[in-house]
Amino acid sequence: MSERAGRRELVAILGIAILPFVIAGIAFLDFPVDQIPDTTKNQGTLVYPPVQVEFLQSKAKQWSLIQVVKEDCAEVCEQTLYLTRQARKALGKDAARVHRVSLSRSDLSETFMNLIRNEHKSMLVLVDAESVEQLLQITAEIDNMVFLMDPLGNIMMYFSPDKVGKPLMEDLRHLLRISRIG
Repeated sequence: MSERAGRRELVAILGIAILPFVIAGIAFLDFPVDQIPDTTKNQGTLVYPPVQVEFLQSKAKQWSLIQVVKEDCAEVCEQTLYLTRQARKALGKDAARVHRVSLSRSDLSETFMNLIRNEHKSMLVLVDAESVEQLLQITAEIDNMVFLMDPLGNIMMYFSPDKVGKPLMEDLRHLLRISRIG
């Protein structure tokens, strides 16, 4: 093999290695910015940047649906409790990756606690005014809102009572499908 043929072979090998990067760079720089989608698929409201919360850090590393409730549970509250339970059940095998939390500023009424004991047995009940204050940093109206916390302790999305149900379930399914944590 001559020296010239060896150089050609070396240039061909280097070209094969470098050419994909050159093509990718040109495509990236030449891509029309107006064609990049600015919409998202989620139906809940994204919290950006995510808010780190401390009140559930000691619990199992799972996704958490946190519902902020008052002392007495009105009709909207009961409906939201029901819909979060149904959304979690609809996840099927992934339901074990999500747990539900009821969070309140003050002690809950006995009738509300009976409702939780009878119909929402797996729900964790927390009374912590400081935690509610943390959530108030995200949105001013938090009663009956459902916040989604990732396994790392970040509140990353919330749902108003009218978005709980199918929209919540669809967002949860999507997140659990693409997430490898929790």
